[in-house]
Amino acid sequence: MARSGSYRRLAAYGGLLVVLVLGCGGDKGTKPKDGGSQTPITMPLKVGNRWTYAVTTIEGQTSDTTSAIEQVTGTRVLGDGQTYWIMETQNPGFAPDTTYIRQSGQEVYVYQIFPIGGDLASRWMLRKLAASLPWKLADFTAQSGQIFSFEAETTLVDSGVTLRLTLNGASLGRTQVEVPGGSYTDVYEGRLTVLETVFSGGIAVVNGSVMDDIYVKDAIGVVRQDEESRYELYGEDPQITTTRSLLRSYSFP
Repeated sequence: MARSGSYRRLAAYGGLLVVLVLGCGGDKGTKPKDGGSQTPITMPLKVGNRWTYAVTTIEGQTSDTTSAIEQVTGTRVLGDGQTYWIMETQNPGFAPDTTYIRQSGQEVYVYQIFPIGGDLASRWMLRKLAASLPWKLADFTAQSGQIFSFEAETTLVDSGVTLRLTLNGASLGRTQVEVPGGSYTDVYEGRLTVLETVFSGGIAVVNGSVMDDIYVKDAIGVVRQDEESRYELYGEDPQITTTRSLLRSYSFP
């Protein structure tokens, strides 16, 4: 699932991001889209269901691979009045990260809890992220294209700095995925992108983004997730962190 820590990191940067090129090149482990199959997909959301992933993080010249466990631990009614399944992710050395998810028909929504704090820019961003909830993570019947969008902009009077926040959700069709846990066909690929730009004097001085690609197989769930976070100051090289989660195994008691 989309990991809330990544979106909180954007706010920690001070409210900052670059418009990311949404195109994504060929990728080891996936094969070309299969042309638009519309086979229904059901997420196996039930308390006790768990998935184990191999998680590889690359930052600069450093690469690290660990294991992560995601498990459905219960349900919770959230701010939109809907009941969501609680998905907890356990990464060694870190506190559990919680995401809330629900499926309605062939649409999947995620909800994050954002603690409002930090400087003025960060507080604005977190309030707008909260206002954009829930995010449509997937539409299993959709052809390739946008399925969700949100945009907000403000100018801070004291500094004259303008902040722009954009969210986009897209269906990228069906594909084939090979992961340690097996080879899967007719896998839905969805993309969620959060973009933030800080303008001063009409120039984008700080840019950042988080882009999540989610691969979902019927009756199994997320078999792969690719995340890229990018942070860039005007005139400097971007800082890029990529994280890939590949399904190793799953257990549905």
